[in-house]
Parts: sequence; structure tokens; C-alpha cells
Amino acid sequence: MSPKAGIRLIHFLFFLGCAWFAAAAAAGFLVRPLCSYDAIHRVLEASSNRAAADFFTLDYYEGVVVRARLAGFYLALSALALAIGWRWLSRRRGEWISPRPVGANRVSAGRFLRQALIADRMVFCILAAAVVLRLLYLFQPASSDEVRGYYAWTARPFLLAISDFRAPQHLLYTILDYPVVRLFGNAEWSIRLPAFIGGILMPVLVFGAGRKWFGRSAGLLAACFVAANPILVHYSVNGRAYTIHACMVLLLWISAMALAGEPFRLRWSALLVLSGVAGLMALPTMIYSLVGTYLWLLLAHLSDRGRDWKSRGKSVFRLAGCGAATVWLGGLAYLPAFVASDQWYSVDAGEVSGVVPWGEIPARMAGFLRGAFRVWNLDIPAPAVVLLSILFVAGVAAVWRKKAFSLLVANLLGAIGVLLVLRIIPYSRAILYLCLVYWMAIGAGLAALVDFVSRRLGKGSPAAAANLAAVLVALALSANLLVHNREGFTAAAGQLAPGIREAMGYLKDHARPGDHIVCAMPAAGPVYYYHLRAGMDCRLWFAYDENPPADILAGPPSVYFVINTYDGQSLRHIRDLCNWGAATPALERFEAVHSNRHAVVYRYLGG
Repeated sequence: MSPKAGIRLIHFLFFLGCAWFAAAAAAGFLVRPLCSYDAIHRVLEASSNRAAADFFTLDYYEGVVVRARLAGFYLALSALALAIGWRWLSRRRGEWISPRPVGANRVSAGRFLRQALIADRMVFCILAAAVVLRLLYLFQPASSDEVRGYYAWTARPFLLAISDFRAPQHLLYTILDYPVVRLFGNAEWSIRLPAFIGGILMPVLVFGAGRKWFGRSAGLLAACFVAANPILVHYSVNGRAYTIHACMVLLLWISAMALAGEPFRLRWSALLVLSGVAGLMALPTMIYSLVGTYLWLLLAHLSDRGRDWKSRGKSVFRLAGCGAATVWLGGLAYLPAFVASDQWYSVDAGEVSGVVPWGEIPARMAGFLRGAFRVWNLDIPAPAVVLLSILFVAGVAAVWRKKAFSLLVANLLGAIGVLLVLRIIPYSRAILYLCLVYWMAIGAGLAALVDFVSRRLGKGSPAAAANLAAVLVALALSANLLVHNREGFTAAAGQLAPGIREAMGYLKDHARPGDHIVCAMPAAGPVYYYHLRAGMDCRLWFAYDENPPADILAGPPSVYFVINTYDGQSLRHIRDLCNWGAATPALERFEAVHSNRHAVVYRYLGG
């Protein structure tokens, strides 16, 4: 694209943005005549899963109207800011869009992936291995959390789906998965497709970044580790946003490295903002990486002795502009949640720990970091973890003087700093993306070892030795992955209920409309998903969440209990969760009507 065509495209996009924000602002101010209480209530009742629309009272509706008008004001200011930015950019376009100078960091954003892919043939082998290993598990039975995201959000009308941001919903994933499911249906592979694509892109981005920052061998070996790592393969075939989030973090780091110590260019600054916003939409924990990356960039510009203070000040000002744009666009993304629920982002009770007292912070933080290390090495044998830890230390020693290494350390410190300020210690997988740093350092350590051995032996080139090492590493990791997941599904993480698919296939053919199905986590999510997918019309009861009334045992509809034996559940356990007291039937009153390796279906015989 020529510079003039690019400028025209930017002007057109700015115009569209201004018009869209103005129209959205008008809709916010006119929400009462456009969306009456009765109209919204009917939509909610038609699309609610179990709780109907009881929460949507007149008082709640009045609150929505007030918040919609506040959102309209925010959108009107956004349209004005966009128009001002458009005008300012038009005056300074020669400063931002200039001929590309020669230099190590002067690679256009559009060429980065092409350079990574055409660097050598080995990256195609890694990419092929990543695709094959993920395809093996793309069609596995649904797990609890991923299908909860599907039936609670993706399966619902779009405006409702993006207005309810309780955990574990991942906003960007819902937006990406919405058209995929409408085009290809709601099969397991379909709801996982965005995560699958993100999982394939991860090793490519790691190779490109590692090659540029630490050398070709380090990038190649790090990509091998990422391609066949059990936890990353699991999240590549799990319908949630973790792999997409990791890709956005990598793009954030790549753009930050391109901008560090150099005058800002529009392409890289745009990538910095867009990757930050997309990462926030994928997972709010993107704030950890944003804090670390922006603080690192700030220090990089202020400490750049190759430029005068005026030039440094301009870079800092533009960095502040990028940060403000990220916050502003992130706020726009989560604006529907504020209008609908009076919260920018909410989580279900019990999903994360509350605010931790200061005295418990050191122990809780140490436990969090230990847990993160375990997550990064999940399903890797203990002797191999010891060897990898040694290679990690060797890699840190080999690259600690590199500028990129300081960026990666700043991201770890940024995550710890945000957690300390908030005093909330979440799940260890909140910094799952930092395992990419772990594998980059291990790749650098192994590359240094391979280079040392090849030079001492004096046989072959270091590049050929790195290729051989990459093949051996890929084979070993692939064998380990297949051994740990030999039952046909990834067991690295997540609440699994692999036998529920077959059990619900039985109920599809034998249960009648109006029959009752009782189950408990982690079977509840898959039961609901396969019930929805098969078009069944039974009454579902999820123990823990609700207690089915004892009078359902009187019939005439049949009562089925779905037991997830893979998780160690039993009929007695689920029956006792119903809290029927004196009406609790004896176990002998249930007949096993279906059984597979991981689940059993019981039917109540009555009496």
C-alpha cells in the first residue's frame, strides 16, 4: 500500500469511528424510547438459561437508563476526541508517516510474520508439528469451563453476550467465536477454533521474537518448546482466550522493542495500542503486562543518551498518548458491562480470593509464583523439570545483557507490582503468558549449550547443530505430550468430564421431553452443552447450584442421574447433594442404564 493510500484509509477509518461513536452516543441518550422495559424483559425471558429475567425489575431498568446516558456522554466525548486526534494527525502526518530509515529496529509491523516464516525451513516444520499435535485433540469431549463460556454467552443473543462479563467469560473470545459458531455450528471443534488458531500462532511469534532478540537458535528451540508444551496444547484446544491473550502479549512486546529508544512510528505505535486493547478484551489480566511494558518503555526513552531531552520528551508524550488510547479503547470495550451491571468487570463469588491482609501477602505471593511455575511445567516429568530449570538459569546468564531481557523481567515485576497494589492473589494461570518468557530463556540456554558443544567438537555448523537439537527436543516433547494425553483428551488442566458426551448421546435417544436430569460439577457444563446441542427439552438440575425438589421423584417424568466417574463422583455423592432428607431414596431404587469409561447414567425406578 502506498503512503497516500494509507493516509486515505486512515482518514476513512477516523471518519467511520467518529460517525459510529456519535450514533452510539445518541442511542445512549435515547435509550428509554428506543428500548422500553417490556421489550427488554421479553428478550431476556426468551434467552435466559435458567434464572429467567427475575433480576430485571423496574428499579434495575431505571438504573440501566441512567448508566446508558452516562455511557452516551462518554461516547460523545470519544467522538470529539477522535475528531481532534484526526485533525492533529493530519497536520503531523509527515512526522509520523515517513520513509523507513535503516536500522535494527526499523522493521515494518506487516513484515514481521513474513520474516519469521521465511527465515528458514525449520519454522515450517515447527508450525506443522504444532498443527498436528493440536489437531489430535481439537475434537475431544467438551470440558466444563469452555462450554460454560459457550452456553452462557456465545449461544445467547449478541447484545446480551457482550453485556454480561462475569468470569469465566472472555470478551474477545466471545466476539470472535460468535460468527464462527453461526457459520460452522456448535460442535466442539467450532467453539475452539479461535483458541486453536491462537495456539498455532504462538510458536511462530515466539520464533520471530526469539530469533530477533536472542538469536536464531534460541528462537527455534523456544518455538519447539511452545509448540509441544502440554499446558499450551491444552489451552489451544480449549474454547477460551488464553492463547489469544498470549499472542497479544507477544505482539505488545514486539512493538515495544521496535519503539524502544527510537522515535515513534505510526505502525508500531498502532500495534502497541491495538495489542494492548485486544489483550484487555481477551483477559483483564493484560493489565499486568501493560504496566510492565509501559514502565519499561518509559525508562528506555528517558535513559536514551543518543537523543537530546527534547526528542526524549516527544517520545514520552507519544507513549503517554498510546497509553491513554489503550485505556480509552479498553473502557469502550467494557462499556456494555457498565451499562448492564454497574460494574466494568465482575466475577462470580468465589472465583478469586478477596483482598489479602498485608501480613499474608509474602506467603500468598510466594504460593502464587510457585503455582505459576507448576502450571508452566504441568505434565512434564520431575527430572526433566530439573534439567529445564538448569537450562533456564543458563539462558538467563546468556541473555541478561540483552535489551529484550529487561523487557521480559519488567513484565514479571509489573505483574507482581499490580498484585501487590490490588492485594488480590488470583489463580496461578493469571500469568500463564509468562511461561513464554520461561521457554524463551530455556531456548536461549539450550542454544548456548548446543553452540558450545558444536564448537568444541568442531564438526558441522552451529545452525545445523541447532536444527538437530530442535528435532530431538520436538520428538521428546511430542512423545511426552502423547503419553500424558493418551486417552484422547488433554488432561493438563481444566475440569474434565470426558464421558458426558457419550452419556448425553444415550439420553438424547431415551429421555423424553419433560424428564429430569440431575448432575454436578464438572459434569454440569457438558450436560447443559450437549443438551442444548442435541435440541433436547429436559429439566436440568445442577447440584451445588440448586436443590431439585423431592416431588420430582413422584413422576411421571423419568429422573436420570448423570455421574462423572472420571472425577471420582458416585451416585451416593450426587444423591446426597440433593438434600432430600427423609425423602432420600435408597441406592437400590436407581438402575444403571448406560455406562462408559468415564460416566454412568442412572434412572430412578420409583417406589
